[in-house]
Amino acid sequence: MHSCTRSLNDSNSQAVYNENHVLVLAQMHNFKQGVIYLYERANMYNEILEYHMERNEYADILLACKRHGYDNTVLSLALSRVPALMRV
Repeated sequence: MHSCTRSLNDSNSQAVYNENHVLVLAQMHNFKQGVIYLYERANMYNEILEYHMERNEYADILLACKRHGYDNTVLSLALSRVPALMRV
């Protein structure tokens, strides 16, 4: 696990940070694990799915549906994008 993720999980940490700022930094530096971790922490399941769809990460799309499929918006978003994914 990356040290950035560990420090976010550490409840004893005295560091003060803005999660939105950390998310922007993770996105800017293409730190996939950090982006996904922060999306999950914020319950941003549609964004997780979009992240994987933009990168044609099919196995991760299926995994996101499996992990977060109880949220019907995730499944409906995935199903709405299937025709576009099939053309790639």
